[in-house]
Amino acid sequence: MKSTLWMMLAFIWLAGCTNRHNEWFQERNFLIHETFYDNNQLWKKESYKVLSKDTILFGHCIEYYRNGGVKIDESYESGKLNGSAKYYDDEDRLGKITEYKLGTMDGNSISFYPNGDTFSIYKYRMGKPYDDAYEYHRNRRIKTFKWYDNDGVRVIKIDYNKQGKYISDTGSPFIRAIGLKSGNLGVELSPVPNYQEEFHYAIEKKGKPYQSFTIGLTKTDTTYWAVFDHKFVSGYKYYAKVYLKDSTAIVREFKTELEK
Repeated sequence: MKSTLWMMLAFIWLAGCTNRHNEWFQERNFLIHETFYDNNQLWKKESYKVLSKDTILFGHCIEYYRNGGVKIDESYESGKLNGSAKYYDDEDRLGKITEYKLGTMDGNSISFYPNGDTFSIYKYRMGKPYDDAYEYHRNRRIKTFKWYDNDGVRVIKIDYNKQGKYISDTGSPFIRAIGLKSGNLGVELSPVPNYQEEFHYAIEKKGKPYQSFTIGLTKTDTTYWAVFDHKFVSGYKYYAKVYLKDSTAIVREFKTELEK
């Protein structure tokens, strides 16, 4: 009975695939489908399972170039991409690797230059980019920095030239006050490249500088935070400052008023 089922499935698939030579065979608990180029070089090898009368992709699937090199190396679960997906050029060089979770990008997505150096690093969660993302020049210096919030919205983008000098920016760092049970002032902010170890805040009274402080930052999963020894007091204004630096100097100051 089982062998008859496999033969029927193979016949159905073969009937729909007439432009290339195909072969079907059973391997352990999987139905393997191989498709070949006209020169008999293997083009695709796909793994299927029959679940609830449906034939779906399940397991390891590979697509090849005509020269025999791997083009795409993927894994599926219940018909959906799952795990690492790797993409190569026709000279067998890894161009990109992306993590999936049941059909959705979830984890790191890293692209490479032909020499193997990293071109870009993005993080994904449930299909949306989040946290910091980087693109690099061929000399390995940062080309572009981006930061995304938990909704996948890009908050800030900063560009640098090949010498590491600041060119331009779009948006501003994410900064917000945190209400602490102690009544003290806290702040949460997105990371900014080349300036993540310290944080500055200032107090003004009647529109004039009153006090300023520099304190260390603590890294969380996607942001930084700091706690001050001051409480909100009527008549004073509190500001958070983040300084953007390139390879030589401070080039921008981002100043945000903190409110309860």
